[in-house]
Amino acid sequence: MAGGGREESISIDDMTPPRHHHHRRDRQLPITSAAKTTTATTTPSSFISDAKASIPRGWFVPVDDSPTHFQKVPMYVLGQLLGATLASLTLKVLFHKQPDIIPIATQYAAATTDLEAFLWEFIITFILMFSICANTTDHRASPGLAGFAIGSTLLVNALVAGPITGASMNPARSIGPAVAAGVYKNLWLYILAPVLGALFAAMVYSGLRVPKPTAASADDKDMTAQG
Repeated sequence: MAGGGREESISIDDMTPPRHHHHRRDRQLPITSAAKTTTATTTPSSFISDAKASIPRGWFVPVDDSPTHFQKVPMYVLGQLLGATLASLTLKVLFHKQPDIIPIATQYAAATTDLEAFLWEFIITFILMFSICANTTDHRASPGLAGFAIGSTLLVNALVAGPITGASMNPARSIGPAVAAGVYKNLWLYILAPVLGALFAAMVYSGLRVPKPTAASADDKDMTAQG
């Protein structure tokens, strides 16, 4: 420096602020897997899932990993029985001048044995339920033709088995008229045969049903076709 003063050399190292070897207290800590798990479980969907899991299994509480189809059966059974009975009683009131209302009941001719009638009801109910499963539960079926296919099956069954057994195919169709007419002869057959036929058809089609392809399997098929 001018003025006779002593010159001082300033190096770059002198201008550098001193380094602190201690860790900063406000440094962000890494998120561990446990922390990630805790954060994930606080989402609304996870909270709802945890709440559902805490509810005990029961008749009116559907659980994702438990079969819930049978929980709806009683309401369908009750609804069909009430509908069939009220319809039959309505016909009885409308045709009150008729001596009886037995013609609406499902009965088979005297020439037909119990076994033959049972087999007829079992077979036609099996065919009807098989058609319902194929047209309403299979992803390969056309939804627009389901009603036509099921209705056609019902029509053919009624044309073939109607003169033989009455073509009930549904216990409610036989129970309702039986209550209105007061005739319960052979009613057990029209309850047991359709139920067994429908159950057997559902089990058979469950074994024949092709699983619905996923997106991954569809991509694999496309790659195989291109290759």
